[in-house]
Amino acid sequence: MREMKYMVFAEEVTIGEDSCTVYGIKCVRGGQVIASVPDITDDRARIEEAAELCNRLRLDPLQLNDIAEDTAPAELRK
Repeated sequence: MREMKYMVFAEEVTIGEDSCTVYGIKCVRGGQVIASVPDITDDRARIEEAAELCNRLRLDPLQLNDIAEDTAPAELRK
């Protein structure tokens, strides 16, 4: 089985006249994205930490949404 790797990706988001960079996490195996969650936070350090944790724990891609929810800013959590 090929090894999975969790990686951070960035997107530019524009709301009205304002724009900012937001970050998500994707899980890649064999060069293909098998899971991803965009627009988690605008804090690159925080999302890098989360991706590192996913790699270290060899997280199942099915748990990626839980990690995204835990990593999102408190005011955006359900």
